[in-house]
Amino acid sequence: MQCENDLANTLASLSTYRGHLPTGSPLSPILAYFAHYEIWEAVAQVAKSNGLTLTIYIDDVTVSGPRVPKKVIWEIEKIIHASGLRYHKEKRYFDRPAEITGVLVTKEKLYAPNRQHKKLHQAKLALINVSGIERKKAVSRIAGLSGQLDQIKKCPTEAKLRS
Repeated sequence: MQCENDLANTLASLSTYRGHLPTGSPLSPILAYFAHYEIWEAVAQVAKSNGLTLTIYIDDVTVSGPRVPKKVIWEIEKIIHASGLRYHKEKRYFDRPAEITGVLVTKEKLYAPNRQHKKLHQAKLALINVSGIERKKAVSRIAGLSGQLDQIKKCPTEAKLRS
């Protein structure tokens, strides 16, 4: 992030645990992106020059548009591979919602898959039968699941339509 060494060291110590980025940290997606910024800029240029949209979330890379030519995907795969990163799966969606990082995307809106609503329902049912520390864990789980669903609902319209 082109900081002075003392500032970079302070930021690194604040954002890591025993020298590693903690899994699940809210900072993880941001640092993961900036750790490979040059790669994502090169990939974004390929997408943009072909009239496509690039979406990156942690390690999920999505290229979308009315038609995504195989040659464009190959060009992007070469950039990723040349950087030392690896891609391990490729999904394609035609005439149905795409699932991107656990969110279903259509031309009109974003929405959560049914399995997310089911998890919340089951967590609420489980709350009835627990007490003490287990109840606190269950309440926390419900809050987390509800928060995920709320984030999807509150996503700005322009972001929904870009995906």
